[in-house]
Amino acid sequence: MKIFLVLSTFLLLVSCKSDTEIAASHQWKYMEGFRIRDWMVFNGDKDRGEGLYLLHDTIYIEKAPIGLIIGCNYNVDHYVLKIGSLDGKQKGMYTEKGDAKPTE
Repeated sequence: MKIFLVLSTFLLLVSCKSDTEIAASHQWKYMEGFRIRDWMVFNGDKDRGEGLYLLHDTIYIEKAPIGLIIGCNYNVDHYVLKIGSLDGKQKGMYTEKGDAKPTE
């Protein structure tokens, strides 16, 4: 019984994704509040500082930090991404619209 408990706890921890991993692996459509773009896909190149990309919980466009990821919630059949302004005064939401497409 102890082995089952330890194994199931381990699998649960391994299978959990961080909010940043969830945000990076999906496309997002603007819902309400603080807005960065109508449509967001985090497929920029963070090593070269190009495009829209994530570094930890910070959202960047072309090397400039523009927002923060507050969290992701799963609602029935899709994720909702909550973001905030850098000063923390504004909050906004985006809804998931499918997996992120690979860039060519």
